[in-house]
Amino acid sequence: MASTLSTRLIRIHPQKLFAIWAILIGTLSLSSCKKSYTNKEVYSIKVGETFSYYFTNNSCCGECWNVDELNNVVQLTNNFIEASEGDCAGCSVQYSAKFKGLKEGTDTVKLHVYAMSQGCDLESEKAIEFIVHVRK
Repeated sequence: MASTLSTRLIRIHPQKLFAIWAILIGTLSLSSCKKSYTNKEVYSIKVGETFSYYFTNNSCCGECWNVDELNNVVQLTNNFIEASEGDCAGCSVQYSAKFKGLKEGTDTVKLHVYAMSQGCDLESEKAIEFIVHVRK
């Protein structure tokens, strides 16, 4: 018994085909636009050099830094980057904090992202710390 293979030509309206193509390209390009932001535990920079530290947050939370305790680096900016899945419950925004080396020495930078009902506690076990060595 011989089997017959039937080939049918499927016709798709040009507008529908364009819409399918646009959705496919848009989805692929958006998924490839997400950047991966990584931080270090220790930064080693020269006087005058800058680096960025990345963190996530949302509108119901606050953040605090120990900028008043820093002697060798200064926080220049705190910028919104993009929407994010985040690494904390409800986090929805990716931020970048830019720091600059002022003078030779070492600082420990602390960041606490907190719920507004809790308040800032830089000694909290949830606070993030990183070290910055500034050299000539």
